[in-house]
Amino acid sequence: MHYDYELHVGPDVQDGVWHFLIIAGHHCVDARGVVQLFSHFLTYLEEQVQGKGIDVKTLKWGDETPRLAPSSIVVALEAAGLPLSLDSPAKPAPSTAADAAPPAAPVLFLRSHRAVDPNHPTGQRTSVIWLTEDETLKFRRACKAHKYTVTQALTGIMCLSEVEWVLKRYNDETEEEAKAELEAYKNSTVIPSLWNIIDQRYKFKEYALHGNEKGSPALGVDGFPIMLDMNAIRKVVKYDEKNRKVLRDISQSALWDGVVKAAAEGYSSTPMTLESYIEREKGSTAASSAWDPRGFQLPAFVASSIGDIDAFGYLNKFSPRVQKNEPSSLVVEEIWQSDRMAEAVKMVMSWQWNGRMVISVQTGAKYVSQKAMDAFMSTLKSWVDVVST
Repeated sequence: MHYDYELHVGPDVQDGVWHFLIIAGHHCVDARGVVQLFSHFLTYLEEQVQGKGIDVKTLKWGDETPRLAPSSIVVALEAAGLPLSLDSPAKPAPSTAADAAPPAAPVLFLRSHRAVDPNHPTGQRTSVIWLTEDETLKFRRACKAHKYTVTQALTGIMCLSEVEWVLKRYNDETEEEAKAELEAYKNSTVIPSLWNIIDQRYKFKEYALHGNEKGSPALGVDGFPIMLDMNAIRKVVKYDEKNRKVLRDISQSALWDGVVKAAAEGYSSTPMTLESYIEREKGSTAASSAWDPRGFQLPAFVASSIGDIDAFGYLNKFSPRVQKNEPSSLVVEEIWQSDRMAEAVKMVMSWQWNGRMVISVQTGAKYVSQKAMDAFMSTLKSWVDVVST
């Protein structure tokens, strides 16, 4: 396991355009943190371009180490005013045998995941949609009008897209696989998104920014599962077994009051407080010694809604939108984020920059064709268009 960052620099085919890329393991980096780092990098780069930069020969190497922040759980404990301990409070014993009995396990909707391309055992398939400024504005307005966040709406949409994509057999499922998936569609109680990533860094007080005196942890995100009610999904995505057709109910009651509401309830069911984050981190730390990579073979979602980078303010000086007011010799035209996913898990990421929303999906090339991945994103885009009207 490595904790180093790699910076890759290269020219584009277009004159005057360059690509800057930071690569690191996700255990020591997160999307919003990288945006912060690029803010500092571009500031220093611009100073060098303008001939105002510091001569690196004058730097006292080693003076920066006091600003290396501890891990996020240590910082969170300090920010919450709690003792520095990874021990969790003891849970009271169940009072009766009935209390001790676990609830019935949910029935998960999962797609099939045979190896469709064994020649790519470690490769990744990626498909992306870039909403126009107008499409982005319409989608955000629709979310606001219905009093849901963009993240909640996208979570519902990605689950709708998955079910419709599976039922339409875009990944060339066999008859046996299609039959099993149809049974899962009819009988499952939830569709899981295994890990939904949210930012916690902003709660770290003196450790919230990489530019602060104390610096900021390399990783500052939280994650938890969401189980979205399949009853809500089935009311929107219907299957006509006789004619083998997928039908849609695009009414507000089915979409916004059903699927998106269910997604919102999934998020609200998990406490987002700093104290709750600390307990989840303690659990993750305790479980890390028994980490099993086979969990990534589960054909379900992982999702990261990075947010509106325009609104963060970290890169405003370099935005194409402010050049007339605050000209800079460097302009960030596009921002790209990706999380390498070579297994069956399907990772959905989204962010906004320069007024445009980007939605990217990636999963193991071994389990899906590029044509099928593009079909998934086409389905997702069609649902974005539907909810935006």
